Amino acid sequence: MTTTTHRAFGLGLVLFATTLASATAVTAATPKTASVEGFLTSTGGGAAADGTYDMTFSVWANASTATALWTEGPVKITISKGQFTWELGSKTALDISKIAATATPLLGIKIGTDPELPRQTLHSVLFALHAGSADSLSCTGCISATQIAGGGISAAKVGFNYAGSTTKGGPAVDLACTGCVSVKELKFDGDVDLAGNSLKAKNGTFSGDVAAATITAGAFIGDGSKLTGIKTPSGECKTAGEVVKGINTDGSLKCVKAMDPAALPKDGLNEISNDLLSNQFIDTISTKDTKVAIPDFQGKEAISNITFPNIGTAQTFSVSVHVENTDLSLLSMVVLPPNDKKVGWKLCDPCGAKDSKIYKASFTPTAKPKSGDIGYWIGKNPQGLWNLKVLDNGFCIPQAAGNAKYCNTTNKTDGWIETWSITIQTLSNQKVAMNGNLIVSGGLTLSGGGKITGDVTQSGNSTFEKAVTFKGPLGYEWCYAGRDGERSIVVGGVCTPGVGSHRTWLSAQDFCRAKGADLCSGAQSLVLRAHGMLPTYTSSGNWTNSFADNDGNNWRDANGATGDDHGYNSGYAAPCCFNNTPSRPTDEIVKWQSGDKGMRVVHIHNKTDVSFHSAAVYCATLNADLCTKSQYVYLRTAGKITVQPVWPNDGEDTDGVQEYGTSGNKSNLADDMSYHNSYGFACCAGERTSSKCPAGSTDTGGVCWVKVHNTNNVNWINAARDCGKLGASICTVSQSSVLRRSNILKSPGNWTAGFSDCDGQCSSSYGIGNAGNNLNQNSGYGYACCL
Repeated sequence: MTTTTHRAFGLGLVLFATTLASATAVTAATPKTASVEGFLTSTGGGAAADGTYDMTFSVWANASTATALWTEGPVKITISKGQFTWELGSKTALDISKIAATATPLLGIKIGTDPELPRQTLHSVLFALHAGSADSLSCTGCISATQIAGGGISAAKVGFNYAGSTTKGGPAVDLACTGCVSVKELKFDGDVDLAGNSLKAKNGTFSGDVAAATITAGAFIGDGSKLTGIKTPSGECKTAGEVVKGINTDGSLKCVKAMDPAALPKDGLNEISNDLLSNQFIDTISTKDTKVAIPDFQGKEAISNITFPNIGTAQTFSVSVHVENTDLSLLSMVVLPPNDKKVGWKLCDPCGAKDSKIYKASFTPTAKPKSGDIGYWIGKNPQGLWNLKVLDNGFCIPQAAGNAKYCNTTNKTDGWIETWSITIQTLSNQKVAMNGNLIVSGGLTLSGGGKITGDVTQSGNSTFEKAVTFKGPLGYEWCYAGRDGERSIVVGGVCTPGVGSHRTWLSAQDFCRAKGADLCSGAQSLVLRAHGMLPTYTSSGNWTNSFADNDGNNWRDANGATGDDHGYNSGYAAPCCFNNTPSRPTDEIVKWQSGDKGMRVVHIHNKTDVSFHSAAVYCATLNADLCTKSQYVYLRTAGKITVQPVWPNDGEDTDGVQEYGTSGNKSNLADDMSYHNSYGFACCAGERTSSKCPAGSTDTGGVCWVKVHNTNNVNWINAARDCGKLGASICTVSQSSVLRRSNILKSPGNWTAGFSDCDGQCSSSYGIGNAGNNLNQNSGYGYACCL
């Protein structure tokens, strides 16, 4: 039947429980529902129309609350002549306990979707239902102590163990149980006598009487302010200089040195010196300007080398590379460490996008190459020969945009290795850096064979307040033995095997070449004279390797009392020198063109503010010599020397003849100039490390030469450049003289390292052939290149 919804109704109710009419036994089941009868009226006051209605029943705590204690419906109820009947709880169980806990519960009825009819008070019927539940006592807290009579529960009805006592509320006399009393419930109101036994805890034991208690525990926590009778270790460290570090398990003192070196980290020098000292260094070894051309798709690699010195153990390690090529997508690069000459590390393959031209990258143990373990060198010494190999796998196209400067169709090359370097941080056991000032109130002594092998540099506005004096053998350093077996020493930075006395020009040459040396240059002679190795200039003169005269007595500190235009048969001292310069990380290998061996330069001073004396001494302290005029030609061509003029190692003028190299073909050195003039300078390294000639050169009568040109058809500039490409200089006058007498140098005339003429003492066997006086740099002569 369809439910009819009315907008307004009236209601009359009768609520009762069906079992109230007859009493039953207490064990009978109590009904779980409550019957409700009602009369539903319409808004006009008459009975509501017959039919089936949706009705919802709710029990409320009061007339205004919004949350019902219980709700049932909507349910279908039939209305006949306004009357209806329903069993509350027949669809949704009544929550009897919640309703019973309410003082005056109200019943609300809702017809269909109409508002709820006025709530009406429920009386005792539902409470009877609650009382009916007591027959099974299925409740918690529903019976309290007030409902139980005193003594109403016998011991037989108690199902748990209990502490026995002879009197009510008295102490227990039978406490034979474990865990029945919690520690937190214990309270002692008198003394506890353990009768010689101990009270034990997990980490502590307490035993004995108060006067002689023994307490043992894993740890005692507290400030110790209440502890008495504690015995502390006594005594002192018996060895002088020791301090107490701790207490041994037997109570004795543990003594150590006041500063235990073994406890210091190897890199801890800066920590204990307030950062004034350090034995950690960062060193970079680079190819600098030594470009290497890359063969253009010829199946062979461009190879660039780095010789890493014995600096120390690497704490950090990195490799940096700069390569340029027309197409990096066709390049591959490999680095071969000293311990791996076959596989190495593949840096990149390919090395960039198509037509990209400049490759710059750095690799570390974290910024890894394509393959290879850079981290291998952490904790190791990277000393040795390192190779970078670059392979070009495609032809260069000169006509393509940006390719012209890289494609060399004549030499069949495409780009170059611009530079690459290795950088490490080392923990050194050979040197210490000082970051502050060294103040010496007493003398500075080198003992036990000590020596100064490095550079002493005066920088900024620093000065030496007193002269530095070298006394005794400790002021010198052995360099190497000459061919005659006699030892050579370093005097002021110049390696000399000795000085011959009162010799002619030719016998002076023979004296030095027997030792495998050359006559000293003017600059080296000045240094030796300043250190007392040569007689004073007023008492005697000396030969130099350029046959230099005094030019009006302006060079007496270098040549002594030789006079002007001296003769070959004059008798002068013969100082001999080895140009021996140890390799340093700061050296620069200057190359003019790709493929040149390069010239090793240790210092360049591009300012005209230095006298000849200062320039000569400065280079000597670097175990080098002022560059020859021949070497200056190469350095100017390579763009490394730009200032003009500069001091050469012979110190001579050019007799009024314009000469390229020292003055840059723009202005001459002054005629008969004074050594007090202010010029620039460069220090060139000597390539001989012993009396033996190095590989790539030929030994003739003690002279190491690498090339001889015996035709008078080369001008001064080209001769100097040609020798510079080989890492050499044009031979000195004395070296040329030895080669002429040995029939090696045969050209009618020849150039020399110092652009020297013969000052009116010309002889074909004495060093310059028939070149004559006052040479012209555009003349054509032969030449020889010497080390």
